[in-house]
Amino acid sequence: MKDKIIFALGIFALLLLTRNIYVITDLPPEANQGAIFKIIFFHATMAMTALTGSFVAFAASALFLITRNFFWDALAVAVTEVGLAFLAANLITGSLWGRIIWGIWWTWDARLTSALSAGSSTPATSCCAALSKSPRSAPPSPLSSTSSPSSTSPSSSSHHLVAHPAPAARLLGRRQLPSRLEGRLLL
Repeated sequence: MKDKIIFALGIFALLLLTRNIYVITDLPPEANQGAIFKIIFFHATMAMTALTGSFVAFAASALFLITRNFFWDALAVAVTEVGLAFLAANLITGSLWGRIIWGIWWTWDARLTSALSAGSSTPATSCCAALSKSPRSAPPSPLSSTSSPSSTSPSSSSHHLVAHPAPAARLLGRRQLPSRLEGRLLL
């Protein structure tokens, strides 16, 4: 049922977009700017969508820090990626408009520069966050290896002291994490 609702909403959005593009292309040219003024209908809405995505990501990140529920973390990451795509499209459409109206592709005023710095720092921050908490990048545990103990000597293994968090918690008498969180949190 959920898939049918998402499919119906996608079809509705596609029809609405087609109608809007038809209406925009049918508008007469503006007196001072000519036909290039029509780009503002896309440019402004992309900027508003990117800003909304930033606010939602901020709220979801704050909720993740408060609740430690990974749903909010995943939501913040997803909204940040979509908002970044809209911000990039906003900068591109703004540059296209600026080239026709001002005669230059880029000017270093505060709005453009802050959007560019936000757009360039977001992927860097996301990459650093992904590298620092990725459960897939953990080295393999020697406790889960299928090889025989005689084939692996402590001197030949570079990570022979690394163990999975759950057995370490049992050995040290600490509470064991739920299985869905194993490998995501450091003990």
